[in-house]
Amino acid sequence: MPRLFTLEEARLTLAQVRPAVEEMTAQKARLDQLRAMVAMAGDRRPGGFYGGSAITDYAGLAAAQTVRLLNRIVHELVAAGIEIKDVDRGLIDFRSVQDDRIVYLCWMAGEPELDWYHELAAGFSGRRPIPEHWKRRD
Repeated sequence: MPRLFTLEEARLTLAQVRPAVEEMTAQKARLDQLRAMVAMAGDRRPGGFYGGSAITDYAGLAAAQTVRLLNRIVHELVAAGIEIKDVDRGLIDFRSVQDDRIVYLCWMAGEPELDWYHELAAGFSGRRPIPEHWKRRD
């Protein structure tokens, strides 16, 4: 059973994990750059083979280290009960019971506060501002 957060618990947890989410998005961007570097280096070699060059060796090692770091961050967030919806954007959800139904309290890296929610089936496009009466309960 997934963890259920009150709004207050989700906001307190966000304050603690915000740096990890921001680091996750930064490391994912780095991984994408390293993969692009490997692909570009491979395109320069006859037949598209990219093994053995100094660039691909460096990028391959750096990518492996980045993947390990990303896996550690993701594991820590999931262990805290957070659902990661988009690593690139740092989009995370906290399951919560509000108005006698389970919803997602939704936050994305760069947003100042946890101010959004959506129904379980709605996804990001269904985000709405958290109603005032939910804030008063906490």
